[in-house]
Amino acid sequence: MVEFCQKIISEIKEAPDDEALRQVISSSIVRHQTEKINTAGIKSRYILNMIMMLSSSKEEAQPIQSLVKVSVAIEEFRKLYKEYTAL
Repeated sequence: MVEFCQKIISEIKEAPDDEALRQVISSSIVRHQTEKINTAGIKSRYILNMIMMLSSSKEEAQPIQSLVKVSVAIEEFRKLYKEYTAL
């Protein structure tokens, strides 16, 4: 799962705009399920992993645009987590 999350973080940092960033995030959920990264099938665990890994990657985010993208992505994953756990 770590490799998968790192790949998604790279895609987030390379996203040209907020719309593309949100697309990376939403498609990552589907890709995660398709690739069966999480054998237990628990989406919330993947989302929490992404929040933690994105938070730790903030320290290395260069240039400032990457830091902004990482911060936006953290907020998007937090929203997804709230939506998912509210079900």
